[in-house]
Amino acid sequence: MLVGFLLSMISGVTYHVLTRWTDRKWKSVRAIQVHFWISATGLPVMLLALVGDFDRLFQIAGPLQALALALLLFNALPLVGALPPLTKFSWIAASLFLITGISLGGMFALDPVLGVRLRMAHAEINLFGWGGLLISGMALYLVPRFAGASLFWPRLARIELSMLTLGAIIGATSLGLRGYGHGSESAIWIGQLMVAGSFLLMAGIVGMTFRSAKPVPAQMVQIQRVSKPIQLSGM
Repeated sequence: MLVGFLLSMISGVTYHVLTRWTDRKWKSVRAIQVHFWISATGLPVMLLALVGDFDRLFQIAGPLQALALALLLFNALPLVGALPPLTKFSWIAASLFLITGISLGGMFALDPVLGVRLRMAHAEINLFGWGGLLISGMALYLVPRFAGASLFWPRLARIELSMLTLGAIIGATSLGLRGYGHGSESAIWIGQLMVAGSFLLMAGIVGMTFRSAKPVPAQMVQIQRVSKPIQLSGM
């Protein structure tokens, strides 16, 4: 679910949209192809390692997946600087979470006991820190353009991203400490509630943005299809 579906989907969407959103070209198409083949090789090896609990396969699959994700960052980051501020923040913060997740995953391959202790923290980092922030950033870019209206409550969008970032940090840190018998249940609850609250806030922002959009006459829709997209301020 995490690597096979979510991260693969994110990688494919990233390669599809970044050049269109930034009007920049990829520095190396070959690096994208290498990323694909490493991912396609590492995933089945990891599945076999998980099914059979083969330590040697973990030691192969872990570095392969880490290398694939590192290539995604290497390919994408030169284009991220041209994104609108909120989306750029989301991508950069998500990338930092991903680097942390990659590092932990590589350590798990070398020390399975560490993986048992920090597995929940690892999931928190990848799912909410990496996946959640990246999805939020994409939503903040796409929703106003889908709706044909400026983002509703742009200041709350900044709060939503801050809540998600801080909540994932608190949650991952608390879950990691619990793996060593020192975690605080209150801190875990705080982190998870902040993450949940950020997603609810994002849902409200998305819903109100679509609700505030004015119906577009059919003639205008036809014009918009053949004209250059309008850049919305504050995005």
